[in-house]
Amino acid sequence: MIKRIIIFFGIFFVAGTSLHYGSPFLMDKLLIVCGVSLLSMLVLIQWISEGFLNYPKSDILFPVITLLAYLLIQALIIRQSNQRYVFESFFAESMIIFFLIYVYASYGSLNLSKLLIETVLYTNVFLLLIYVIVYFSHFKTHSMVFSGWLVNHDHIAMLTGMLLPYALALSMYKRDVLKKRLFMISAVLVIGIGFLLSVSRGGYISFILAISITFLIAPWLRLYNKKTAVVMLGAVIAAGMFVLSLYPFEQKMFSKLFILSASQRLGIWYGSVKMFMLHPFIGWGAGTYEDAFHRFRPAGILYLVNHAHNVFIEIADDTGGIGIAIVLWIIVLWIYSLIKGIRSTKSNFKKLIIWAGLTSTLFLIFHNFVDFGIIVPSNLISALLLMSATLSVLQFHNNNFPPDYVKKLSARVRISIGIISIVLFLTLSILCVRAIYGDYLYKKGRAFFEQDKMADAKQTLIKSLRFLNTDKLHNLYGEALFQSFIRDGNQHELDDAIVQMKISQTLCTWNPYYPEDIGALYEYEGNMDNAVIYTQKSLSLDPTNASLALRLASLELEHGNTSKAISYYRRACNIYPPYVRNTIAELLSHGVNEQRVWKLAGELKDGEWVLANTFIKQGKNKQAIKILKRLIVSDNMHADRYLPALVGIIPDSKKALKQIESLGVTNTTILFYEASLKARVNDATGAIGLLHKIIDKDKKNKQAYELLTNLYVSTGRSGMAIQTLKNAIYYLPSDYSFYVMLGNLYGQDKDWYNALLSYKMAIMMNPRYEDGYVKIIRIYKEQGLRKNAQDFLNKALELFPNDTRLIQEMR
Repeated sequence: MIKRIIIFFGIFFVAGTSLHYGSPFLMDKLLIVCGVSLLSMLVLIQWISEGFLNYPKSDILFPVITLLAYLLIQALIIRQSNQRYVFESFFAESMIIFFLIYVYASYGSLNLSKLLIETVLYTNVFLLLIYVIVYFSHFKTHSMVFSGWLVNHDHIAMLTGMLLPYALALSMYKRDVLKKRLFMISAVLVIGIGFLLSVSRGGYISFILAISITFLIAPWLRLYNKKTAVVMLGAVIAAGMFVLSLYPFEQKMFSKLFILSASQRLGIWYGSVKMFMLHPFIGWGAGTYEDAFHRFRPAGILYLVNHAHNVFIEIADDTGGIGIAIVLWIIVLWIYSLIKGIRSTKSNFKKLIIWAGLTSTLFLIFHNFVDFGIIVPSNLISALLLMSATLSVLQFHNNNFPPDYVKKLSARVRISIGIISIVLFLTLSILCVRAIYGDYLYKKGRAFFEQDKMADAKQTLIKSLRFLNTDKLHNLYGEALFQSFIRDGNQHELDDAIVQMKISQTLCTWNPYYPEDIGALYEYEGNMDNAVIYTQKSLSLDPTNASLALRLASLELEHGNTSKAISYYRRACNIYPPYVRNTIAELLSHGVNEQRVWKLAGELKDGEWVLANTFIKQGKNKQAIKILKRLIVSDNMHADRYLPALVGIIPDSKKALKQIESLGVTNTTILFYEASLKARVNDATGAIGLLHKIIDKDKKNKQAYELLTNLYVSTGRSGMAIQTLKNAIYYLPSDYSFYVMLGNLYGQDKDWYNALLSYKMAIMMNPRYEDGYVKIIRIYKEQGLRKNAQDFLNKALELFPNDTRLIQEMR
């Protein structure tokens, strides 16, 4: 009876924690504390009353205990864990304890193990039915389900891919009655539909790989003969290819679905590996990944990264080489135990369950290499329950533990250990419940803060500090005190706010925003020395943060440290080049020597260009001209960017011409500007000569042909203008504007035949050239060809029925 109570209470865990996602919420925490404590009490009552303790002889138990001990040492002795995630660390440790409880004492027979697996499956099938129903209700909005347990499609893929092998195994167990097998086949369908609807490419590929491997080695595992294994492997590959072919359709169907790209994942992994290399042995501490990763986040990753999207890399970052080595040790021994068990047993039931465990384990390894679904509470609990049941199946030779798996204890020892265990678990439960209540008050205080009720927020957060001591709590309390200072002007509240911010930074040394906040408060207080010190700390934690470097540069500039300020400005602009505008503006506004500013500008991308524009706005045209001329000489390939600014600030065309001629650069762009200025000062001959030089160098220079044509027209040489346009058409045959200009010239000479040909060519190349239709109609009328004019007008009106000029031509 007690064992069944334990099993069904464990399933209540699955259902309860499935209401949320990610790190445990308040209800999850309460469920875990109460559940682990109650399960422990039930186990203690069982073996105290019955006089013995079951202890399966499994290779995996020692490394699991080693991992638990290492986590406790890291958190409590080395003090590497982050205060923000202390409870989440307890959560992970509680799950390991939970696992051990089931392994040690929860099962006395194969029937109970089978009951546990079935209950886990049916519980999750019920939740998946809700998921599928809600999923289909979102078809109209082209969006996935994003609320509570159903928050992430990749995590749904992990859950369903993990459950599917067990459901398949039990649906093939022939000893079950038909009704039970039908129920299990229905479960397979529901889980399979949920898996397909997860739209997780990583999930699909991971499952195909996992089940293909188990079928590939099936003859060696003594599951099937080679022929059957080959047929099943072929069927799996074919089905897998079909499922993968559905992915683009599913992605299109749910166009609003956020899918993290492979490049984004690779960027996160790259930063995470750099993070591991800095602390390769003991890691950064359990739960510190989110804060510590700020220092290593690549510039292309702009959003918040709270997980590495690779469980193995994240474990290595948190627990170091020692932790990941223990985890890999557990995984290798677990797979070894499964393979040894499946090869040695003759029981069909045990073969099916162990095959499901092996396939599920391989799927979890593959999928969690690209995601972090195992961190979701409901997924983790389901996985531990299934693995515990599978491990128990491995231990049983028949229906009960062998005699050497039972440890007899004297009454005195049982009572002594029972009292000690009860005291320990009660103490842990009380501490955890205190933390949960403190967390509840913290969330309530945060709600008051967001509602701008500062008095209520401060009062609630002070209460929370009696039960909880986390960095988030102290930081929020400091913000509330600062907001109160802004309103009331009470200097003591500003001092207290700084104290609270410092405590938060002490509790969480990896978060770069805490020292930044402290620096901002000191800056507000007028204490520039401390403002600089704490902003420097923040930048050291997040060295690629350009805004921090810019802020630090501004602080140093205010403090009179120009050289340090310039150094930080340079750093900010190298990280984020658009900051060059802020840099130039701030340095000039603080009266920094222009030569120093110019030197810095020369080192920055577009720095001199920004400086020149700044000088133009300030009316310092001489300095601007000097910079622009240097830019034109040094970067004459982009002269068309600088020349308009240079010509624009020199109102006298002759002076502008002299400035350009003094450059001594024969770039076609510069020559064109010289020609334009010569034309402006009535030196047509000189302009024409330069334009011919440009055309000799660049036969496809449209601007040169246009200006040369206009110059010939203005000097009365229409024949030369027409010849220039013909040359332009030869080298630029796809530009209809030359035909328009040619038509205009022929029209001026009353050469209606060639004018018509030119305009018709322009229309052929650009049917939307409205003015061309009007001109052709007028030429027909000029020649007295009324019918041709009317026919062309009708065609034009079909294209442009509302054109007023065409309507007037109808009259």
